[in-house]
Amino acid sequence: MDDREIDLAIAKIEYPETRNIKLWVEQNMVSFTEGWYDIGPIIEREKIGIRPVPRGWEAFCGSSIAIADTPTKAAALVFLKIKGFEV
Repeated sequence: MDDREIDLAIAKIEYPETRNIKLWVEQNMVSFTEGWYDIGPIIEREKIGIRPVPRGWEAFCGSSIAIADTPTKAAALVFLKIKGFEV
């Protein structure tokens, strides 16, 4: 998944009643993969851990783990994993 697909998938989970989620994400400049303001509350609510690893950043929650080049993207990916998405 690229960053845009990740952002849209998370927006659909977080804002299920929003119509035209793609437009809403663009208009509100939401970026779960890049913005601490957007992903931070999810990290806290879901108790997602983040730590640096040799290949970038690792996020973890329960048995779900994701590695990415930034901590925000790793957290976004692990959130999708715990919600049942293939990433």
